[in-house]
Amino acid sequence: MQLVSALDLSYHREQISDLIYGLNPDYLLGLQQRQYLEASLITTHNQRNTFAYPLTGQFLQGALTFRQFVGAERSPSYATLRLHYSRYLSLGHGLYYAIGVGAQTRLFAPELAYADARGLGYTVLVRGYDYYVAEGRYSGLVQQGLSLRAWAPPRSVSRLLAILRLIPSRWLCISMLLPMPGSLAAACTGPSRCPISFPTSCWRRWAWAYIL
Repeated sequence: MQLVSALDLSYHREQISDLIYGLNPDYLLGLQQRQYLEASLITTHNQRNTFAYPLTGQFLQGALTFRQFVGAERSPSYATLRLHYSRYLSLGHGLYYAIGVGAQTRLFAPELAYADARGLGYTVLVRGYDYYVAEGRYSGLVQQGLSLRAWAPPRSVSRLLAILRLIPSRWLCISMLLPMPGSLAAACTGPSRCPISFPTSCWRRWAWAYIL
């Protein structure tokens, strides 16, 4: 993925219990229920070498969300702007450095309900999966990391896995079952021709080939 944008439109209805309202009347700005329409535009520019644990490249994401409350009693509408940028660098000798900067602000509304003032600790985590929570109209976060690549698979294995990913699963099934007896190899020619009634060895080999 290099550059992608997404537009999301949704309708929401929220209601809180009498207990929550009694403990914090400002949870929904004096209301026990509310309805609103929300539109979000998210643009992502991803140039990282991998998605799960990136080591090199950069990542940029911007999001603009507008929330319009509806109904007889309603809260002030507002917009949320989020920006996030990360940079990943190779320092050599298996060392990698990463830095990320994120910021969020809410616009237009003179005051916000407690439920709308979420800052850090919800979708933006301060450190790993620890539960650090901070509410507010504005928030920012700077994160840094240093990684050491302790082990990597040999190039021959990496090349083999890359080739296997390009082969359709039904051809993998054929190649894995050809060494078996002729009757099974002739019958099992792909996912659509490999029923569960075959012997267990045939089914296991097909499933393993299909997952790859």
